[in-house]
Order: sequence, then structure tokens, then C-alpha cells
Amino acid sequence: MVDSEQIEEWADEIFASMGKETTWSISQVRCPEEGCPPVETVITDLGVKAPRPGAGVYKVFKAFADVTKEDVEAALLGTASVGHGHGGHGDAHAAHGHSGDCCGHGDGHSGRGNEHAGHGDVAGHGHG
Repeated sequence: MVDSEQIEEWADEIFASMGKETTWSISQVRCPEEGCPPVETVITDLGVKAPRPGAGVYKVFKAFADVTKEDVEAALLGTASVGHGHGGHGDAHAAHGHSGDCCGHGDGHSGRGNEHAGHGDVAGHGHG
């Protein structure tokens, strides 16, 4: 089963293939608002100063268990199709029939139902 550690490993592999290295925070966020994707996976590059959607915050509009390596790669490389991506809620929210500010959290649901599984410098999970 895919979990935050697997997603982090994939992100590390993808960045390593580009000659990059960083520390990640991986979280699963729920949005109870009508029209929001019910769950999204947020991959945050902790090496980016003031990370935000479009700059160090990458999103896959799926629960951890449904994320694939291809989803992570598309999000990190900015080649995600509708329903995935790295900027706000972007096209994924359009696909669900609403704008990216449905939950009133310009950074994409911070603090709303966050099931955080950060791996920054937690023992055994630091990569940078």
C-alpha cells in the first residue's frame, strides 16, 4: 500500500534523476467544502524558502493510497494533467466545477483536516 514514506521515496528518486536533493514534507489533506476534491496529497519541498503552490508545493488530487509514481513525477515536473498539479488547486478544481479558492485557504487547505505525515528531519527521514 502506498503511504507517505513511499511518496517521499518517489519524490527523492525523481529529484535525484534531475541532480537535485531536498527534504520533503508529505501530507494528506481533506476538504469538506462542496466541490473540493475530497482528499489531496501535498508534497512540500522544505528546501524552498516560503514554499507555496507553484513554488515548492506540489499537489496530487488523490489520497495517499491512490497515488502512483507517475502522479508524483507529473506533479514535480509540472506536467500533470487535469486532476493533478502543483499550483493551488488549478485545473483540478476546474475539473470539479469550481475555482481554486473553494475552501478559503489560498495555499490549498492549510490547517483544514490535515493528516500530516511530515518527513522533513524526523529521525530516519531527513534527506537534505
